[in-house]
Amino acid sequence: MFILAKLLVDTGQLELAKEWYLRILDKVKNAFVYNEMANICLEMGRLTDSVMYRGKAVEVDPDDIAYWLEFAKGLIRIGKRNEGIELLRKRVQRATVNDSAAGSILLWQMHYGTEYTPEMFFEAYKKWGQRYVPVSMAKQSHDNDPDPDRRIRIGYISPDFRVHSASRSFEMLLDGHDRLQVDVYGYGNIDKPDKVTERFKEKFDYYRSVHEMIVWDGVLCWKDGGVPGVHPLRCQFLPLK
Repeated sequence: MFILAKLLVDTGQLELAKEWYLRILDKVKNAFVYNEMANICLEMGRLTDSVMYRGKAVEVDPDDIAYWLEFAKGLIRIGKRNEGIELLRKRVQRATVNDSAAGSILLWQMHYGTEYTPEMFFEAYKKWGQRYVPVSMAKQSHDNDPDPDRRIRIGYISPDFRVHSASRSFEMLLDGHDRLQVDVYGYGNIDKPDKVTERFKEKFDYYRSVHEMIVWDGVLCWKDGGVPGVHPLRCQFLPLK
């Protein structure tokens, strides 16, 4: 039944897939299936139902904190922000140091609250850095040119070098770089390149796919959003060339 339900999801037959997943849940309470039900409801725009199923997944398997993340995000979407933030905090406490997304999403959601002061943000970001990118991770020596007057290479990594809300604001930043001071590299992971992708390629001094070795270019990378195939901490300690 599960394979059939999954095939129905893959072919866009969401109502039928939902029926088959419900048949599975009639027989056994399974966190993964509850989570799949939540995904279907989210795809169909049924946010409240989606959050309900996320919560059931957490109830069935409270030790899998991967379910906590989606549940927390769902709670925030339907206006239960404080509950979602608290769940994110608990997830951060239980997550491993390799799970930087836990802390990153918490920091992101804090920006939507009016109760946080600049000092609170500073402390929160400092704790994130100490936990996920401690100084001990940095290389002790580099082969980059120490000349302070050299042209610096700056790189941007994103899946949104295309028609997307993020590209609209980013393009102004890209245009604002002083090309006498910096070389600008672009690393995109674009499934469906469009006219914006082509325009951005012309604006970068160098453009590559993220599947190529970023470290070879010796750039300072600024990662925008989640990029499949690129570890979120990969560019934290690259030397400036």
